[in-house]
Amino acid sequence: MLNPAELNLQGRSAFVWLGTCVFCWTTAYFYLPECKGRTYRELDELFRRGVPARQFARTQGNMAEDL
Repeated sequence: MLNPAELNLQGRSAFVWLGTCVFCWTTAYFYLPECKGRTYRELDELFRRGVPARQFARTQGNMAEDL
């Protein structure tokens, strides 16, 4: 990207990495669940129920009754 004989993007090569960064950030925001304060048992139950990743933090329930 910086080679004068090839692409010669110079300072504009940062836009390539910006696009990659934005893609990775949005993917992580929408598809990685919030696991703070949850036990492995609760997380397994949320995945089994099919709760979307963005609703993990707001989902309530008695996990002991579901087993």
